[in-house]
Amino acid sequence: MRKQVISNAEQKMNIVILSDEATNIIAKGISRCHDGDEYNEELGIRIANTRAWLKYYEKLAKYNQRRINNLQEYAAIIDARMAQADYTINLANVRAEQIKKEYEELLKNV
Repeated sequence: MRKQVISNAEQKMNIVILSDEATNIIAKGISRCHDGDEYNEELGIRIANTRAWLKYYEKLAKYNQRRINNLQEYAAIIDARMAQADYTINLANVRAEQIKKEYEELLKNV
């Protein structure tokens, strides 16, 4: 996680940018003074930081929900392929038993 803090006393503004390389999530929090407010850099950074983290966690939740949805789709595909393989195994076992019986009958007649 990378955090960048930008303060501009002249514009009475602070920006905090959070960058998560693992998820490619970027979240930005901004704080600005209203007209007539006294600029307090420390307070402004704390407000911007809180806003950035709120956005980050909102985006992280959405990111992980997409991951869950994708994994559920893959799980459904795997389940279908496993069912198909299981069916094929059962079919092969039944057919092998039939052939064994036919073979035993064939040997009796030799």
